[in-house]
Amino acid sequence: MALVEARKAKNPESEAWAILTARWEAVLGHAQGVLQRYAEGRAGFRWERLAAHHLVTIGRDVEPWSVVKTALAMYLMQDQRPTRFASDAAFDHQLVRRVRGLTDTNAGAYWDHQEQRSKRVYRDIPPRVIQAMAQPLKAAFGAPGLTLAAKEREDIDKANEERRRLVSALEGLA
Repeated sequence: MALVEARKAKNPESEAWAILTARWEAVLGHAQGVLQRYAEGRAGFRWERLAAHHLVTIGRDVEPWSVVKTALAMYLMQDQRPTRFASDAAFDHQLVRRVRGLTDTNAGAYWDHQEQRSKRVYRDIPPRVIQAMAQPLKAAFGAPGLTLAAKEREDIDKANEERRRLVSALEGLA
């Protein structure tokens, strides 16, 4: 998340940030449409309705930039640490989990008698709901996240090349 914030600080006037926020608003608009169709009595899949409900809840409780930043950070993590996610489904699950974790409405609490304190837990949702939530998030932030990851890789490669040139120049000193 710090890398995303640093990239935004480097380019504060970039139109990309407004476009990404608009993409999140489009995801919310679609989710609200699904809930509206359900309220009108139209048939639909339960997992799509539940996914739409979760997305609308997130949109109501969380600032748009927080969602954008979290989604982009997940793509950066996937690029920088590819062994972190066993499969695409595992990445989807973690993407949804991290976005859902931005709001307190998805958390529960229970009393731990051994430690004598309250513990916070996040309840997992069914796999179909996760896939239904991940699909619009990936559509909105997948390509921008991968582009941002490529930019970060370029910066790292540039810094490594500069270090190599410095080391070879220092080795050439008499």
